Amino acid sequence: MPEHLGASLSQRLNTDRPLEVLQEDLISKPELIPYDPELGGKMGFYEADKIIILNEKWVYAPFEDGHIGGYMLLNYDIDNEGNIDWDIVEATLY
Repeated sequence: MPEHLGASLSQRLNTDRPLEVLQEDLISKPELIPYDPELGGKMGFYEADKIIILNEKWVYAPFEDGHIGGYMLLNYDIDNEGNIDWDIVEATLY
């Protein structure tokens, strides 16, 4: 990630670990996943290291329930209080 992006995110989120904060926030919101789980599984973003912050606008995130999975492209916005708002751009199962 470009250094200026990290600095910008750090300031907007008021943290010295902005990537982790974005990843943790997304992981805490499995309700964003627009697919139903199968066979009693629970959809979620289970691998923080595979959630990729592409830039100050977009995030790529894989999800799964242990039986099926997919990928999402999400748009995020950070308000003046440091709250993160997520919108799905695209989601697909693999």
